[in-house]
Amino acid sequence: MIIIAIGIYVEYKGQVTQIPVNPEELKIKHSADNEIAHSISLGEINQMSFPKLSNVNFQSFFPRDTNRSYVIGKTAQTPDAYVSMFRKIMDGNEPCRLIISDVGINFLATIESFEHSRKAGIHEDVYYQIEFKEYKMLKARFVKIEKKVTEDKTETASQSQQEQEPSTNKEVTIGCKVLVNGQLHRDSYGEGPGQTESNATRLVNYINLEGSHPYHVTTLDGGWRGWVTASSVQVL
Repeated sequence: MIIIAIGIYVEYKGQVTQIPVNPEELKIKHSADNEIAHSISLGEINQMSFPKLSNVNFQSFFPRDTNRSYVIGKTAQTPDAYVSMFRKIMDGNEPCRLIISDVGINFLATIESFEHSRKAGIHEDVYYQIEFKEYKMLKARFVKIEKKVTEDKTETASQSQQEQEPSTNKEVTIGCKVLVNGQLHRDSYGEGPGQTESNATRLVNYINLEGSHPYHVTTLDGGWRGWVTASSVQVL
């Protein structure tokens, strides 16, 4: 049974193309990038994070005869034209926009895979399977930092830095007591900046050395605080 209640459109460089035959099944995948961590008191826990990129995949065919009743749109192209368009998008360096009416899909996307074939007896029709992945553009922000140190305060600033500099002689381990000087974050990759700790005595209860903020700290009685950078902790 062919779906006819929706419209699938692909926009690329200002040109909008409608898929001529809707698929029988449309698969849309949404998933989260949650992180599994280990707690001394709770064991394994699931830390919520941001959602992963969405995936959309379906399979259908490009008909040679565009006058068939199930063909959508009045500007249907030849099968080879559709194949050429998708190959052009895959070979290009710009994302396309995928729009699916009535299901809430409207986002920039890349084509992760595109397979097409011809079946015996119906050589003029082209059967295909395609997968789209949501695309998010990275927007880098550049911050200019100006450092001013007067001659009469150089010695004082140097002494203060030495006092706050973390110890390199002791290894940070789960359960150890540390002195924290730095900003707390929601996850180990620096998302969700929060309060700033100043000479706070904390306990380390999670470690993720793959993150930019590898240590999660709590109060001495187990109250959660957040993730901090390695330079923010000093083992006591």
